[in-house]
Amino acid sequence: MIELKETVKKLISVVLGPVDIRFREEDFHWVDEGLEVEVKVNDEWISVAGCGMLKAVMLREAGHNPEQVRGYAFGVGLERLAALKLGLKSVQELLRPPYVQPGV
Repeated sequence: MIELKETVKKLISVVLGPVDIRFREEDFHWVDEGLEVEVKVNDEWISVAGCGMLKAVMLREAGHNPEQVRGYAFGVGLERLAALKLGLKSVQELLRPPYVQPGV
């Protein structure tokens, strides 16, 4: 779990720079020990990712022995990180000029 948290922190920090990050327990059906990842922006916590340790059944379905192998997964809202990086109030602003170029 420590490696998972550090990986997610590094990814978010590379995109957003120095930012407060917290993890909250969350129930995701595909992982055990699920966590919601939030960043603090203007005194508000905003969810940007979900993560956790893969369930044994997921490892088995991928052809691994869960007694020998552990794995983690995370999903990051890239559009949400982009909106935060650009200082936008909403991800919908990414769909309006100057961020969307005609014909692209």
